[in-house]
Amino acid sequence: MKINPKLIPLAYKLSKDVHNETISHSDAVNILSKDGQMNAGSAKHYLDTFKYMLAGKKFSMTLNALSMEYFLSNLRKDFSDEGPIQTLLL
Repeated sequence: MKINPKLIPLAYKLSKDVHNETISHSDAVNILSKDGQMNAGSAKHYLDTFKYMLAGKKFSMTLNALSMEYFLSNLRKDFSDEGPIQTLLL
């Protein structure tokens, strides 16, 4: 399923909310997959990719180029002073 580019900011925001523990992982998946906007598997990949990127860990899930660019750019703005993310963003 092709990801609608309009969902990328929402996926990032929900990933950040899961990280900040203001929403559960499963609730974030449900929001992203509501009304067939994104399938649940893709929603989980977006949330998990954020987590791995923020921790500076290797991940094998793929996101499209627009999503990766959006996530990296916003991670830099939002988390550039945090430990592991500095390595990823150099």
